[in-house]
Amino acid sequence: MGIHLQDEIIMDILYILPVRCLLRFKCVSKVWKRLILFEPYFKIKHLNRAKNDQNSRKFLVSQMSLDTDNMFSFYSSSLSSFSSLSSFQLVKDVQKLDCPSNCRPSRCRIYCCRDGLSLIGVCSYPDKHVVLLLWNPSTRETEVLPCSEFPPEEFCTFGLGYDSTSDDYKILKIDPKARGEILALKSGSWRKIDQHPTGVSPVLSGMDSLAFVNGAFHWLGLSLNDFAVSFSISNEVYGQIPLPYAMCLMETTKRGISVLNGMLCGYCINSREKDSFCALVMKNYGVKESWCPLFVIQCTNLYSAIPGYRFADGEVLLYTGNWFYSVLRTSKGPFGLCPQYNTYREGFVCTESVISPKLHYE
Repeated sequence: MGIHLQDEIIMDILYILPVRCLLRFKCVSKVWKRLILFEPYFKIKHLNRAKNDQNSRKFLVSQMSLDTDNMFSFYSSSLSSFSSLSSFQLVKDVQKLDCPSNCRPSRCRIYCCRDGLSLIGVCSYPDKHVVLLLWNPSTRETEVLPCSEFPPEEFCTFGLGYDSTSDDYKILKIDPKARGEILALKSGSWRKIDQHPTGVSPVLSGMDSLAFVNGAFHWLGLSLNDFAVSFSISNEVYGQIPLPYAMCLMETTKRGISVLNGMLCGYCINSREKDSFCALVMKNYGVKESWCPLFVIQCTNLYSAIPGYRFADGEVLLYTGNWFYSVLRTSKGPFGLCPQYNTYREGFVCTESVISPKLHYE
């Protein structure tokens, strides 16, 4: 006599499985396949569990080598590989991923990651035309995004966020002329958004992505020295977030905003303090007095650095670079993915999920 598990028990088991197992088990039956691939409730519940599971969070790294024929490579490694960050260690479980594009681009970069989805830009010279891909590295699904009225350039800035009011993922693009466009996966097309009331131009470093916190994208503007620009993903209204005093000084350079532990993180290099690098977090969103110093790296030779992830022990992963190479390091020293010269590396922490990058065209 066969044993039939109740549907609730099956669901509870599937929720806790890693994506690689779910991809195998979708072949068990049509019911399981439909549940895993097409049931929104299952995808969201699986994602929410994965966000609290360190084994489900991966480092996604793109690497461009200047002295090999195989220029571009993508790698992933689980967070659990880094048992101790206080000393330099090699990572042993690095997995090489297939490139999401069939072409051989002259440049490829990861713009941002959200809920298992990664926004990738593939650039070809000499026209510098950028093709945008939305990629789930866990399921290997890829979607080529449609062209917009203002074709993306190499120095456009992007953000990827989830709009809970419409249950939709949206991509915001800001170009160097401060023109903005937004794409919702459910609509499958780009549309222009109103420019900032003051026409503020964005501060671009070529490495930044738009910081998504509290249902809004954030970036710095050239003419707003004391504030960051915010843009609500649901009602598309601009706002301003006060910056900490340390970021408003005349001697600060290479300013930027990222996200750490769900909080806005402001960072800058102070040229008066022997090029020290400073990072702060806003503990209460929108409250200037809640900016708190996180760490300072003294006498740094960093050309630029972006805080990307904060570990349980307090150390912060930094994406650093100069004109010749870029590496990953922590706030205290080297990182387990070995730095190499003649190599550009970009890294993001990405949660495994079965969220599809496909456009829905509703």
